[in-house]
Amino acid sequence: MRTIELGGKKLGLRARPSALRVYQQAFGKDLIAEMQYFQGIGLELAQGNISGFNSMLILQIVYALHQASDTKKILPHFDEWLDSFEYISFADPSWIMDVIEEVTDGFFRAPRTAQGAGKEAPKETEQRPSLDAVGE
Repeated sequence: MRTIELGGKKLGLRARPSALRVYQQAFGKDLIAEMQYFQGIGLELAQGNISGFNSMLILQIVYALHQASDTKKILPHFDEWLDSFEYISFADPSWIMDVIEEVTDGFFRAPRTAQGAGKEAPKETEQRPSLDAVGE
């Protein structure tokens, strides 16, 4: 679960199965299929390039993930929810990247097994290489 700030409001986001249902019911499309749009655009967004960016798509995803973050709270219709914001700034793309990362972490994580996908976990006494040593 992540929290982003959008239009001066803090919003919890959670990529869980109920977000898929919310997205499908609200927009008539599959959230996972819609995420294909963001393939290859991540680097451009991280660098602040939002030319050709689909702002409504990311806001629809935020809506579904926000609803899934607290299933006891019912959000108004998307248009009403969107109108509740005084402003939405796309000047800082970090919140957009947080949304993409939440979806990626929630729906595209590697399956876990009892044995860690066939690999042994490092023992607590084993020392892991430091990041400083990488590339030396």
